[in-house]
Amino acid sequence: LLAGIGAVTLVSFLKETPKYLLITRGNHQGALASLQFYRGKDEANEAVIENIQKEAQAGYEAPFLKSIPIVIRTPHLRQAYFVGFCALQIGSFVFIACNFIASIFGALAVDRFGRRPLLLSFALCNTLSLCAYCVFDRIAFYVDEQFKYGCIASLIAYGITFGISIMGSRD
Repeated sequence: LLAGIGAVTLVSFLKETPKYLLITRGNHQGALASLQFYRGKDEANEAVIENIQKEAQAGYEAPFLKSIPIVIRTPHLRQAYFVGFCALQIGSFVFIACNFIASIFGALAVDRFGRRPLLLSFALCNTLSLCAYCVFDRIAFYVDEQFKYGCIASLIAYGITFGISIMGSRD
């Protein structure tokens, strides 16, 4: 739980990518500010923005198999791939760790609260966390993007409630 809260806190300070801001949102100033955030103030930032615009206008989309060698050969793409890969590994580990800790709690709590009440209450919480994920996803899409962090919190809550309800209901 603490790791999830820490991850959400750290991610909340990051800016959107310049490519997303420029191509999807059409926000030139936001893309430039994002570049300055990630790369610092550099004279080449304006040239990077122009390259992103040219790429968007050309509509360049390499086939998947041809993109793999490009990603491996290009240093910044390779670095982005490995950062994403590591983030997925860490996220997966944190989810499993939260689930494991919650399952220990569920196994210990079953004697005190009973199997049926534990299963029903945490199964309800589990379902509510999935509903919260859907709600946060739609709010993030239609209202404000910052609600996307509610999706992360909902998934962590899902893992915790799932671990407690499953281990609490075991014989």
